[in-house]
Amino acid sequence: MLKNIKQNEILSIISKAKKNNLITADIYASNPAYFKKDNQSGKSQIGQIHKIYTNRCKDRMLWILMIYLNTNILFRDNLRF
Repeated sequence: MLKNIKQNEILSIISKAKKNNLITADIYASNPAYFKKDNQSGKSQIGQIHKIYTNRCKDRMLWILMIYLNTNILFRDNLRF
């Protein structure tokens, strides 16, 4: 159960997996060693949370890239130097 786990602790686990160990959400969620460790510490849903977090970050990045792309197209098509 994750009710007693702080948000920062979950984000720390995900961040360490991504940045320090270069482990993707799919690898983390499917790795029995990570599941066992998380399950023993009462954090059995970290793999699922990691996947959800990664997908939300991807969605946000797509929006940022679309804004960037559309801004560049707007400048290209409307600004004359």
